[in-house]
Amino acid sequence: MNTIKKVSLAPKTIETANTLSSSILETSKKRAGMIANMYGTMANNDALLDAYTYAYDSFRKMQVLLHKNRKLYFYL
Repeated sequence: MNTIKKVSLAPKTIETANTLSSSILETSKKRAGMIANMYGTMANNDALLDAYTYAYDSFRKMQVLLHKNRKLYFYL
């Protein structure tokens, strides 16, 4: 028989997170004015939060480039 266990992780804050997550949370707070619960919970695992924010920032930069390119092609 399978047993299902629930795991509950309390969101971390800038003060309670490890060094890497703390700096990411600080940056997030500066950008958005707050720390999203999702970021606070992901801060329980430094690698997860770091990878997520890297991928998110990369995606946003790519969207800006694609958007600029669309405008460029439109005007050509």
